[in-house]
Amino acid sequence: MGKTKGVKKEEKKTTGKCPNCDKDTTVAELRQIFEHADLTTLTKVAATYNKYMKELGMNTCWNKAHFFAQARIESGASLHVSGGENFNWYWESLITTFSAFQTAEGKEKAKLWGRTIKDRRDPKCVDVSQENQKKIANYAYSPPAEKAKELENTQPNDGWNFRGKGLLQLTGRNAYTYANTYTKKEGANIIINPDLVVSDVSIAVLSSMAFWKWKDIGKLTKGNNSTKKICVKVGKDIDGNHSKKQKTFSESTSIVFKTIQCKLTNKSKTTTTVKKAPWMPYAMGEIGQKAILGNTNNPRISEYFNASTNGKGNNESTNWCGAFASWCFSQAGYTPPALSCRAAMWQFWKQDRPIYGSAAVIDWDRNQLAKQGGKDGAVGGDGHITFVVGKSADGKYYYCVGGNQGGSKGARTVKISKYSKNDIDWFVIPPNYNPTDEEYELKTMTSESDVDSANSTRS
Repeated sequence: MGKTKGVKKEEKKTTGKCPNCDKDTTVAELRQIFEHADLTTLTKVAATYNKYMKELGMNTCWNKAHFFAQARIESGASLHVSGGENFNWYWESLITTFSAFQTAEGKEKAKLWGRTIKDRRDPKCVDVSQENQKKIANYAYSPPAEKAKELENTQPNDGWNFRGKGLLQLTGRNAYTYANTYTKKEGANIIINPDLVVSDVSIAVLSSMAFWKWKDIGKLTKGNNSTKKICVKVGKDIDGNHSKKQKTFSESTSIVFKTIQCKLTNKSKTTTTVKKAPWMPYAMGEIGQKAILGNTNNPRISEYFNASTNGKGNNESTNWCGAFASWCFSQAGYTPPALSCRAAMWQFWKQDRPIYGSAAVIDWDRNQLAKQGGKDGAVGGDGHITFVVGKSADGKYYYCVGGNQGGSKGARTVKISKYSKNDIDWFVIPPNYNPTDEEYELKTMTSESDVDSANSTRS
């Protein structure tokens, strides 16, 4: 059954609790968001979130997606929380950013404490010393600064002590006081020792979750694909970080936490529009699924085979890229072609050039012509099929997410790899799917993904 762009349909969402909402957040999910974070950090982040998500009202797909979208931009791909808010400011930027530095005295302080060179890449640039960073923080955030009243900072060093820290840059004595109610349960008094928010990842996570509850952000997340109101609650739009958070939510965290599948109670009928490549949220949401070496099989991969037209009952001992593609398309309402476990059997969905989400078909051995409907059997046993998500800057490679990629047979995974443009034989999309012009504009990617070959997808 095909779908076309722009088709609107009335759908009534199911009532009752969504089973994914209460599921624990996994390290594999977080790895897709914080791609440079180490295993120990990700394990602590997952454990802390899971321990407190119900108590803090954050046990929904939407809360997870929005919370970690904010955290990804505030703390980076490495989940770097040590050090806290950076006050290594260029002196003129201090004046335009902080009201305390806009007075005559403040401007003199800015010149005295701030960097003299704006571009830190300039070899002559000297960073602001730790001592002067403390002075800047206290001048901006401690009494008598106007900002101190908002933050309820009362002591001369409160600006520095309660500077932005944690996953969401918790700032101010009032925020720390509220979060302290929860961090004390972990033996961490962050009023007495505020640097625990940067030295202990678990406390960094918990204090940020407490901030989420304190600001009542959770109520803004349900069914909301926009991060605008949430960004305002978390902090100012510094260096365009609000748009970066929206991009992260749309292209990463909403997919990881499957918000499109969330079944949160909503009794009213809603009108939804079919989005571009509607099978792709399913494909991206499976990143990290992996074959298991030995006699044990990953039941999820068996589900992929059961969605195909000729692989029912098979498991990961069989190459499963076609099964994965079949499952993704079927989740979006498209029936795969006959004998869909074979990559070459998708040639009846062929198109000339790729869109985001088109499946790239590679025949590592030789191109064989299949017959419509699988007549005379399957061909192309040495092929591979994988979904296009971007291109390299030089145009020589396509970045693709697919099953049965990387590693050796029996231990391959759903992951993003890159493939030489010269290896791809054709691209496919469902016959009745009509792409927009925008969908042909592939994102340029720079990740150092593995370059897959026949050895890493077939043998």
